[in-house]
This record gives sequence, structure tokens and C-alpha cells, in this order.
Amino acid sequence: MKTQRINYATPMAFGALKRDSSTMTKALFNIVSEYPAVKEFGKKYDATLSVSAFYSSKNPSRQQLALTFDDIKPKGFVEKIKQAFSKKVVNAIRVKTHATNEEDFLAEIANQHTDSIFRIYNK
Repeated sequence: MKTQRINYATPMAFGALKRDSSTMTKALFNIVSEYPAVKEFGKKYDATLSVSAFYSSKNPSRQQLALTFDDIKPKGFVEKIKQAFSKKVVNAIRVKTHATNEEDFLAEIANQHTDSIFRIYNK
């Protein structure tokens, strides 16, 4: 009698990092999503990425850029259970930069440490 062998693989998550098309171009999303800090966060969580502007606290007339993660949902089953019983649920985070244009913004996001977004998320 022959037995059938099944190679079990972990199921892929249906979601992933998505972009907010009203604030982020597809080219910018493709670049940002490949940076190590964003890529590591995207392995464990689904989120919608967008670029938002905010005013500097030191210079109120200066507008700076931030990377925003909205609709954050864990991919793993254990993390989903933890979040369901947690009193503190974080649905959005913002990574602020000192950049005022797109080139400086990309450079600052690229220089983020691999676990910097996790540290902001777990604060």
C-alpha cells in the first residue's frame, strides 16, 4: 500500500503592506517597502502605508514628512489572539522624519534600524 506524503507549508497571509494611493505613488511605495525596517515589519503585520505631512514643533512654518502605518493587523495566529485579549490595541503608527522633500525622506527611512518600527509599535 502506498501512502501519500503531504509537504506541509505555513499558509501565506492574504494581506500585506498596501499603499494609500491618495498620498503615495506606486514608485515611492515600491522603494519604501523594500527598506529593511519596513520589510521586517511587513513580515509580521499587514498595514496600509501612506506619507503624511506635519508641522515642526521648533519651526511651525516648516512642514516635514512622516511615514504612517494604518490599519495594522498581525499576520500570525498567536499575535491575533494576543491582540484580541489586549487592552491596548495599536491600529496606526507614524514614523516622523526631519525631511522636507522626497529624497531626504527616502534617505531617512533607509537609515532606520531594522527593528525601529517594532520599537515604535510596542511603545
